[in-house]
Amino acid sequence: MPLRIRALPCLPWDFTALEDWANSLAREQLEIRRISRALPFLALLGEGPGGSYTLARPRRRQNGAYRCRVPWMDALIVRGRSEGKYSYGGARRRALNLLAALVFIIYSALVLTIGDTARGLAWLFGEGELSAVSGLLSALNGVFALVSALSVLICLVLTVRVKYNRACRAAFALSFVSLWLWLILRAVMLIHSPI
Repeated sequence: MPLRIRALPCLPWDFTALEDWANSLAREQLEIRRISRALPFLALLGEGPGGSYTLARPRRRQNGAYRCRVPWMDALIVRGRSEGKYSYGGARRRALNLLAALVFIIYSALVLTIGDTARGLAWLFGEGELSAVSGLLSALNGVFALVSALSVLICLVLTVRVKYNRACRAAFALSFVSLWLWLILRAVMLIHSPI
């Protein structure tokens, strides 16, 4: 059976829903092989033996046993029932730390992008002296940085104020995708017109 990529049905720090999902996959003879570190809302699935899964702390090494790391959350999905079951209170703190780090990275991206975006917007309104490619790249770069900043702030507010929901998951995914698109466009801009 080939490997499949699926979106997580929940945020990576919603451990109760993640554990339930792993167990529902086990009933379909699937298991989570890996959760992406770069896009932590995507999981790689493969054929599995079934059984039950739980989330645990990565304290003890389980030699030869199945385990899948939940990125940024210091947790493992392990086969069977674990003695060192994860305390769900620490997951919220780690989630807020991850979102705070994302806010800092995206704030830095916005600071780097402001000048380019201003030149790109001037080009869009016919007042700039950029080439068509540079103007378009500059404008898109600003758009992706702004979308990423807004979506991570929405995710942060929803995580603090309410229980995790679909809007929070969508904002989390959008912030990561926008940030990667910003980085790719930034690299293209540096290659196209080096400083």
